[in-house]
Amino acid sequence: LEAVGGRVVCAWDISGPLHRHGAQAAQADPVGCVRDGKTGAIVKAVMRQLMTLHGLGLQVVCVFDGASQSAKRATDAERAAKRAHARARFDALARSSSLNAIERQELKKYARMCFRRTRELEDALRAALDAAGFAHQTAPHEADAQLAYLARTGAVSYVLSEDSDLIVLGCPRVLCKLNVPQCTARLVEHARLLNSPTANKADLLSALAGRGEGGLHLVAALAGNDFCKLPGIALATAKAALSRMPAGSCNVDDALEALRKLKQ
Repeated sequence: LEAVGGRVVCAWDISGPLHRHGAQAAQADPVGCVRDGKTGAIVKAVMRQLMTLHGLGLQVVCVFDGASQSAKRATDAERAAKRAHARARFDALARSSSLNAIERQELKKYARMCFRRTRELEDALRAALDAAGFAHQTAPHEADAQLAYLARTGAVSYVLSEDSDLIVLGCPRVLCKLNVPQCTARLVEHARLLNSPTANKADLLSALAGRGEGGLHLVAALAGNDFCKLPGIALATAKAALSRMPAGSCNVDDALEALRKLKQ
């Protein structure tokens, strides 16, 4: 990250660190995290990371999710149901006066599963960002789309995110696998990703070579995502189908024919 620094502007998908530090809070104190949210501790942890990045010469713009999208209604409902189930299991365990080692681990697991970013938590982080002079934005809808817009228009040089959607959305440079204590991250460059065939013809990069962004969009749609989930198809099947399509093709009919052959 020191090599990237020098007053370079980066946009950070802030949902990632909020979830990560929320999970850590749930692991350390499951009952306290679920009951009172540990808002102060989570905000302090995120701010410490920001201060470290700032010290490395990175000008970070934090991007929050905005309004929910109707296209994700089914996914949002599914996630809400999973959180509700986790909360019910957590409450049942928390009522017990004595838990064995396995039950204590389950309590922590369900505490992590029912954690969510509340309005209170995000507002507290915004207030801390304002007080420290850090820039932040709230996307109209998904933060991903706003991050991609900032990157593709040149408003920022890098995007910090663990979400592979940013690659599909065409961000030129994404920093993932962020390790703030060690000051390292993995750089994924969109142009190199689409032009990096390997010796293994079944490898995803080889399957994508020569297909441009259309190939990336096709494999992402086939593999399934928050907006479109096709039954029986995941990344491995999508990759296999792409590798069996004619060279350079991004045609949906070619993809369906390749899938039919795979299923035979």
